Amino acid sequence: LKKENGNICFLLSDNGKGVDVNALTFGFGLTSMKDRAKSLGGEVRVESEVGEGFELYLTLTATDVHERE
Repeated sequence: LKKENGNICFLLSDNGKGVDVNALTFGFGLTSMKDRAKSLGGEVRVESEVGEGFELYLTLTATDVHERE
């Protein structure tokens, strides 16, 4: 988790089996995360290769909480 260029950036990764992101079906969990991030002005991105692990990036614009009310 870090603040970079006015954004809050979160990276979740593992060094497991990985997946083919082109064949990945975004079930309820990932779809909900993408929708929620988008509603907050951000994005969720997944990067992975079979045999190379998995990375999920969440980026949100760093704004004061009061600006969203």
